[in-house]
Amino acid sequence: MTRDGMLVVYDHDFGRRSADSDEIEAWYRAHIARWPRPATGRRGIDPTMLARGSLELVTADTFTVELTLDLDAYVDYAMTETNVAFALRAGTPEAEIRSACIARLTPAFSAPQRIQFDGYFACLALSADSDDG
Repeated sequence: MTRDGMLVVYDHDFGRRSADSDEIEAWYRAHIARWPRPATGRRGIDPTMLARGSLELVTADTFTVELTLDLDAYVDYAMTETNVAFALRAGTPEAEIRSACIARLTPAFSAPQRIQFDGYFACLALSADSDDG
C-alpha cells in the first residue's frame, strides 16, 4: 500500500431482523439454539482492532443494509451460514435443517420481508511513522 492509499474493511452480521416482523428474531434465536455455531475459531472484530503495526484507523462507522427477501431466498441464505455448515459436518441432513427453517419461517413470510443486516466499515492508512509504503 502506498502512503496515499487506503484499506477499507467491512463486514456484516447475519440478517436476523426484519423491519416487518419480530418473528425473524425469534426464529433466529431458536435456530442458533438448535444448530449453534462452533465454539472455537470465532472472534468478534471491532474496527479498532484492525489498527495494528503500520496501520492506523482513519475512520469507522456502522450501517444497516435492508434487503427484501421472500421465504425461499431467506432460507437459501440461512443455509449458507457457519452454524449450518457445522451441523452438516456433524451429520445433520441438509433436508432436516431446511425443512425446520421453512416450517418455522413460513408464518413470518406471508409476504416478502425487509431483512436487516447490521455491519461496519473501517478505513485504514499507513501510520505517519511507518517505514512501509
